[in-house]
Amino acid sequence: MELINLLTFIKHGKFGSFQLGESRDSFLYNFPSPDDFEEGDDWRDGNFEIFTYGDIEFHFYKDKLYLIFADYFNLLDGGVSFSFEDSWIFEKEFNILTVEYVTLKLIEEKIEFSIKWSEKSLGTVLLKTKSGVELLFERKGHSECFLLMAVSVMDTSLVKHDK
Repeated sequence: MELINLLTFIKHGKFGSFQLGESRDSFLYNFPSPDDFEEGDDWRDGNFEIFTYGDIEFHFYKDKLYLIFADYFNLLDGGVSFSFEDSWIFEKEFNILTVEYVTLKLIEEKIEFSIKWSEKSLGTVLLKTKSGVELLFERKGHSECFLLMAVSVMDTSLVKHDK
């Protein structure tokens, strides 16, 4: 079982021993088979594939890990393969993980971040840490309350399309 420190993930973008850019084969060799996997339409041509462990998704493009992602979770679950050493804010139920709460926790931990509010009609807020981890919040109903809906880290340079 892989031990993951979620505070380290938020601070440094490091999710356990996994590295963005890691090959699919190396990933499978060093880690148990996923709880589930989804082959994209283009996977047979070497494009996309998603491995799922509990709520955590590992996205591969052309055999390279380019995205670690979790969305719409209640309490973040690592499935049978992950255990969390320091769950940090993720030990709380998502309904208290508001933009204000998470912002205060980032400040307490001295984690540098930027904030981007979407158009009012879209109702999303994105907090991005200096390490590249993104925390996406969505408006709850018609209220002014924004709740955490997704957390991710991505290397966009790994998904540049061939011309």
